[in-house]
Amino acid sequence: MTRTFKLITGTGLILLGGLLLAYNLAGAALGWADLALWRLWPLGIAGVGLLFVLPLVLAPRERGQAALLIPSLLLLCVAGLSAAGQVFGPGLVWAHFWPQVILTLALALGLLALYWRLIWLGLPALVLGLLGAALQLTALTGWWSLWAVLWAVVPLGVGLGLLGIGLVRHLGGLRVAGGLITLVTALVAGGLGSLLTGQWSVLNLTLAVGLMAAGLALALWGRPAAWLRSSPAVMDDMPH
Repeated sequence: MTRTFKLITGTGLILLGGLLLAYNLAGAALGWADLALWRLWPLGIAGVGLLFVLPLVLAPRERGQAALLIPSLLLLCVAGLSAAGQVFGPGLVWAHFWPQVILTLALALGLLALYWRLIWLGLPALVLGLLGAALQLTALTGWWSLWAVLWAVVPLGVGLGLLGIGLVRHLGGLRVAGGLITLVTALVAGGLGSLLTGQWSVLNLTLAVGLMAAGLALALWGRPAAWLRSSPAVMDDMPH
């Protein structure tokens, strides 16, 4: 216990000292006149976030501790945004980059899905990733009216996730459900986009791609290779 405590304390002091050194070097390079220590409060959040990772590093065989990646990455994201706010202004940073918190949560869930080998955990990771990307786009551009169409990223993420799980696990029902959700969502989103912009070619393009994807899925659904191997007529024609 004493050795672990020393290791944790020593690691924390090294990280804190490194961050303080980086802060002073960056301030000198950028010509900051005010290097007050109170501006370093985001480092405390980052330090707490890094402490959440230490149990996973010290006891890697305890796979349940990997769940600590979620609060760790979220705290590091908040610390990074807060540190950037000290330089560029908190209003500017948080107004334009707050969706990074959602993207960080998606990243944490994706890493947990890989570490725990839980493919179903990739479904919320994909949905949150698409949602965070859409929110980041509108937060940067200010085009919030795009949400008349961008809401479709949520059912689209569900459809793509189910489709991917069905393909990996060879589950026909999930492949059908995921494909249908994805196709219907794409058609509805394309129709709304065409209605709002007056560009009906968008709907035509979406419909064309959807029909091609549906045809390809149906063509490969029967697994022609397996059918050829099991067909008596073909087996008779094959050379012995």
